[in-house]
Amino acid sequence: MMSGSSQPFQQLFPPVLMRSVRCSEARLARRRPTGDGRVNLSDFFVFADAFGTKAWAKLLAVAEVYLGVPLRVQLAQNYPNPFNSDTVIEYQLPQPGEMQLEVYDLTGQRVTTLASGSRAAGSYSVAWDGSGDDSQPVASGVYLYRLHTKVGLETRKLILLR
Repeated sequence: MMSGSSQPFQQLFPPVLMRSVRCSEARLARRRPTGDGRVNLSDFFVFADAFGTKAWAKLLAVAEVYLGVPLRVQLAQNYPNPFNSDTVIEYQLPQPGEMQLEVYDLTGQRVTTLASGSRAAGSYSVAWDGSGDDSQPVASGVYLYRLHTKVGLETRKLILLR
């Protein structure tokens, strides 16, 4: 058990992360490192239980890098920014489900929908050519792009220069 918690550390991980673990339930229950020189999630549990809650942030960051599964909704800054022909927007989804990635002007009017529908957990990127839903180029200016999922909402701004 972790200090200050009444539940085992692995119960705090999202189910999608737990499904990506390739180790036996017996090894998790014993809470012993595998000793094979490879880092896996059971080794992370041993670490977390030994060092307590102060190590969570570092532990989760390492787990995210080694397992390749995002732990939270993330919307990256577009690049290039500012842009004049097209730009790339990257985002990460921690679990499968419905999502929408939309662009809005500063008055709050939707300009275009870049992606929508059901997606698996993982990392994605989409390009925007600066056109609206009507395929016509939009004016130069500041725009907001928003990623909406059932587990989170993130918004960033971009600059289009014609």
